[in-house]
Amino acid sequence: MSEQRPDKADKERKATQPKRGKKFQRAQTFSDEGQEALRVAAMAGGAPSETNPVDLSSLELPPKEAEALSHEARVLEALPHHIALLDSTGRILWVNRAWRHFAIANDLPSATYAVGANYVEICERATGPNATEAPTVAQGLRDVLSGKVDTFSMEYPCHSPTEKRWFRVLITPIEDGLARGAVVSHINITEEMLARQALEEHEARQRLGLEAARAGIWRIQLAEDTIEFDETCAKLLGWQHPSRCSPFSAFLRLVFPQDRDHVRAVARLAHSAVDVYDAHFRVRWRDGSIHFIHARGHALASTRDAAPTYVTGILFDETESQRRAREHEAVVKLSRALRSATNLDEAGRVILEKIVHLMDADAGLVALREGEEDRIVTLGAIGRWEPLQGTDATWEEGILGRVASTQTPYFSESAWKDPQCLRPDLLRGLRGFMALPLISHQELTGVLAVGRTTPFDAEDVQLVTALADLASNALARIRHYDALEERLEELRVLHEIDLAITHTLDLDEVLSQILEHTLPHLGMDAGSVYLLEGDSDVLVCRAALGFQSLHVWHARPSVGLGLVGEVAKRRAPILLSGREELLSRCRRSTMLAEEKFEAYAGLPLLLGPKLIGVLELFSRQPRHFTPHWVSFATMLATQTTMAIYNSQLHSELQLAHAELIATYDSTIEGWARAMDYRDSETLGHSARVTGITLTLMREFGATPDDLVIIRRGALLHDIGKMAIPDSILRKPGPLTPEEWELMRKHPLIAIELLRPIKFLEPSLPIPAYHHERWDGTGYPFGLKGEEIPLPARVFAIVDVWDALISDRPYRPAWPREKALEYIAEQAGKQFDPEAVRVFLDLARKGHIFTGI
Repeated sequence: MSEQRPDKADKERKATQPKRGKKFQRAQTFSDEGQEALRVAAMAGGAPSETNPVDLSSLELPPKEAEALSHEARVLEALPHHIALLDSTGRILWVNRAWRHFAIANDLPSATYAVGANYVEICERATGPNATEAPTVAQGLRDVLSGKVDTFSMEYPCHSPTEKRWFRVLITPIEDGLARGAVVSHINITEEMLARQALEEHEARQRLGLEAARAGIWRIQLAEDTIEFDETCAKLLGWQHPSRCSPFSAFLRLVFPQDRDHVRAVARLAHSAVDVYDAHFRVRWRDGSIHFIHARGHALASTRDAAPTYVTGILFDETESQRRAREHEAVVKLSRALRSATNLDEAGRVILEKIVHLMDADAGLVALREGEEDRIVTLGAIGRWEPLQGTDATWEEGILGRVASTQTPYFSESAWKDPQCLRPDLLRGLRGFMALPLISHQELTGVLAVGRTTPFDAEDVQLVTALADLASNALARIRHYDALEERLEELRVLHEIDLAITHTLDLDEVLSQILEHTLPHLGMDAGSVYLLEGDSDVLVCRAALGFQSLHVWHARPSVGLGLVGEVAKRRAPILLSGREELLSRCRRSTMLAEEKFEAYAGLPLLLGPKLIGVLELFSRQPRHFTPHWVSFATMLATQTTMAIYNSQLHSELQLAHAELIATYDSTIEGWARAMDYRDSETLGHSARVTGITLTLMREFGATPDDLVIIRRGALLHDIGKMAIPDSILRKPGPLTPEEWELMRKHPLIAIELLRPIKFLEPSLPIPAYHHERWDGTGYPFGLKGEEIPLPARVFAIVDVWDALISDRPYRPAWPREKALEYIAEQAGKQFDPEAVRVFLDLARKGHIFTGI
């Protein structure tokens, strides 16, 4: 607004002085003594000027009056308002600092503000875009000076090129009966005017908002207890043919019975001092839809002090906002409740409880899709549908199956009459029934169904749909988490079975551990493993767990007979659920009756095309075997097959290895006997020294594996002599130096013969070093002390012992005591002292004379 014109009331010269605060009153008025001082200053002080204004402090007045006048002058000088003192003709006697600064800041000529100028004439001669109200001010000033009015006040614009400004002029008289003047104040009200404009704009926007919101207008006549509506208001209330003025009781009949007391209480407030009244209530239209209404009004009276005579206000439909708020609140509550759900059962219970309570329903049900199959299983059911808990159906069965297969919502007010309804008894009387597909990431999670005795409206459907979206995402999230946990558990089970297989090759122990890990994970109560007996077609139980009787151990079915035999013959899984089916297919009816089994799974153990056996699993509860269950069970059966194969292969390898080792050892013994036969005097020597050597090595802590190696070395200790001619070996007299040189080579020959044979290489120490001496004077390498391997040091004693007590071509056998004395004498020379000590100790105990 470039210019603010005074309203009619302002242009009328009012005789009523406006109310002012104490601070303003003090700044604008003076005491009688002060007015007298101003009058004296104006009339007797000469003509004042801007450079020589009236000096109030210089007046010769009594001290008390002079002090009061000085104080009032200082107050006027400090005020931010533009203030001037005028005489009875309108001539300016004095202006304060704010008046002077405004004139200078706006480049006004001194004639328009200086002391001595006539302010009435200044107003009359004013020009420019902001001067339209100036004549009115001039007339108001004349009226105050002439005494026609007590005060004059008006608002006017005074805009500059850079900003918009508004002022309020206030003219107040000064008189004491002898002289008359006036005080003129210009008060800056720019902030007030801007705020007023903003409020007017806000009110305009509100009016537009009411029109856009289709708000209606109403009015209640308190005395007649009647109510009037405009057309919009009647439509919002669903009133088909309202009269222009209807009884208030007729209006109340439109309101929900539960909300009528609230509406009456708000209407009674009109008789109190409350300014604004708000009522929130519900109405039901003829189509059955429920609408939330907000009525706001205020009481009015015919006169200021009279009691209210009517209440008027606006009314608008807040159904959509209430619906959004209700939907938001329901979603938030369900979302919070689902955050704490850790499994599907708990999540299903939370979903049903929240939705059934929110919809005031009589029954609720959540069914989930079973894996990748085209079937749904009831996760949870409450209210009238509780008997459906745990039931399942294919996609071709029932209303829920249709919703699942088509992924299309189903609504009905008489679902029990639907030909596809499987349980009419549970739906009869439910006028409201809806079944919604639960879809997450374009995949069906399950179906949600809700029923109640009253029909569902569009708002109910919209709300349940929103909650169903939330529920489907929550169920899918938990299901994915459960699937991940299940996969991790499967990996753990497979890993533990792998560890069992690698830590032991004992078949019975491996099979027992496989059953221990398999049964809990697959949710089965008992299991057994049957293997083919040899090359026959008879199946024998090799492992069993979870059975209460011993029947399973006694059964020896053949391929093709009984469930085990049928699985073996078909070489494919057999899955049975239900006792009747199980008894009709199984020949072990006595065992099934005693064990109370309800479900059976038989899986063939196949190694390629070859049948190894059958893995049987039993449950004492009915089971539905999902594809994933069968897949993992087959994986476990395959692992069981591999465990059996590995164990059997290991057993076969062990047997073959043992047979090979026995063959090697027989060959070695044959070589030893062949060497003994070359010299009849040493017949049996190899066998004797081998037995005594093993006895001594046990005293030194040799392990069974060590003893096997030592035995072979002892038997082959003279294998190198096979290259020595018989003329030297059987020579009855002393050997020549050349013959001794050749004889001393037989340890080297032994190394050449045995080292290429990896199997015999660990046995080389005795054939290679048994002629070395403790003092280092032996052959062929001249090793000394502990450089000589322990088996060779021990064997050297035994070899000499057997030679001394045996007949030779060149001497008879020594007595045992003499031989023992010789060995004792050679301790530290030819023999290891510690080995000699052990040998002598065993000899005294009689443990070394028996040989092998």
